[in-house]
Amino acid sequence: MLDPRFQEVLAFIEERDEDGAPSVRAKISLKIQAYAQDVDNLRTELGV
Repeated sequence: MLDPRFQEVLAFIEERDEDGAPSVRAKISLKIQAYAQDVDNLRTELGV
């Protein structure tokens, strides 16, 4: 399960700029989501 502190940030994943490309906030959100998933996977592996 992802850390609940990331929920606000993840709301920006679908955000697009005027060209239709992912916005800067969306790109950062994707990186945070990947980091949070890595942390969750490590917790599972370590049994924490």
